[in-house]
Amino acid sequence: MADRPVKSAATRSLVFMLLLAIGAGCSRGGVIESEPGPVYLLTVENPMSHAMDVWFDDGTETTELGRVEAGAVREFVVAGPARPQIEVVARDDGRTHTITRPAELVRGASNRVVLTP
Repeated sequence: MADRPVKSAATRSLVFMLLLAIGAGCSRGGVIESEPGPVYLLTVENPMSHAMDVWFDDGTETTELGRVEAGAVREFVVAGPARPQIEVVARDDGRTHTITRPAELVRGASNRVVLTP
């Protein structure tokens, strides 16, 4: 992960808010896409007993998504990945647990990843 640039969660939030604002102004229904490409919904479930920080890697860069608390489920917006086949990487604060899961992002669906060891 160190070889690729990391986008911050704040940048992703800004993109998401911009997409919401554009969507609110549209009078017709339809799929809203950002400049870089399609937008996907990724649901991450963390059954572990400790919080995990989550990123995704699309083969060109690693992008920070955010934190999923212990025993929680959180949804993230993935905007404009280089391809729909990604790896979800999660790591605890002490860097003692790292979990990597492949995911195939599908438009219009909630794509789910469970962080089991």
